[in-house]
Amino acid sequence: MFSVQSGLVDVRDAVIYAQYTLTLPVSMSTRARYSDANRVLDEINNNLSEVY
Repeated sequence: MFSVQSGLVDVRDAVIYAQYTLTLPVSMSTRARYSDANRVLDEINNNLSEVY
C-alpha cells in the first residue's frame, strides 16, 4: 500500500512507524527515517498511497 521500503501494509503500520520515529532524536542518522515517516503520512492524508 505504501511506497516506503519499511514494509508498511496499512494505515495502522504507518502510524506506529511515525510514532516510533518521533521517539528518536533528530540527527543526521535519523533524517531519512523522519523524511520517510512524513512522506507516508502525507501520502495517506492526500489520498496518494497505492491501494490494492
